[in-house]
Amino acid sequence: MAVLEFVRPSDSRGNRLRQHLLLQDPNQPVDYLCVDGCGDVVDQIVTCMALVGGRDIDPATLRTPDGSKWLDVYRYPREHRAEVQTLVAVLTNNLTLVKVPELDVGLALDFHMRGCDSGVEHTEAGHLMYRTKYATDPSVSRPAGSAICDRLAEVIRGHPLFATAGLIVAVPSTKTGISERIAESVAHRVNKPWATAVESTGSTAENKDGTEGVTPKQYKAPDRCFGENVIVMDDLYRSGSSMRGVAAAVKAQQAFFVYGLAATRTLRRK
Repeated sequence: MAVLEFVRPSDSRGNRLRQHLLLQDPNQPVDYLCVDGCGDVVDQIVTCMALVGGRDIDPATLRTPDGSKWLDVYRYPREHRAEVQTLVAVLTNNLTLVKVPELDVGLALDFHMRGCDSGVEHTEAGHLMYRTKYATDPSVSRPAGSAICDRLAEVIRGHPLFATAGLIVAVPSTKTGISERIAESVAHRVNKPWATAVESTGSTAENKDGTEGVTPKQYKAPDRCFGENVIVMDDLYRSGSSMRGVAAAVKAQQAFFVYGLAATRTLRRK
């Protein structure tokens, strides 16, 4: 019998769904999802299962073909198989950001950089973002930006929680306007309205030691956040202070649920 050892290690920068197993019940019109992931990833699955009439079951009651044992097992109506498969793909291929009070769920496509033999290198998403922001040749920057927006739109369509959003709010950019352009392009792809939060006070200029300044920015969110599920979108998630500040402003406008979505997340936490 294969016994999988699950200790739920968690990276404080972001995590993916590590392992999963999809099974069919031969006697009933239900399927099973067995998962291995950290708490922030599993919490999304629990919430999404409730949306499709699924629920967690005692893992000891399920016999897997290879005899493997799982900590988390969910049973759901087979008619929702495609939706569950898509959710699993989203959580496997993208980073779930560690939960913060201002966001109900936070995701990023990937880390901006990754370790390699020579030190660090851009991930695929990081390379696309670098070209989007800094390439001077439009024949390079535009296809890269389009690819990033396609991937962000895919996350919104495929994640049952993000798909419920009625509004996308961009974190305001300091100079480039890249966050606003990405938010507008993604909103067009998923047929949702978008707006930009307005910076009111504070500064996040970096100190000489690389840490952010001590005066946090304050933001004003659009009035139309009221009663909506809202996606707060940024191009780069570093410390998270900007996204969290905008999310707090969105909640102050009495939004219902607030989800964060970034193109990439830095390896460093500051």
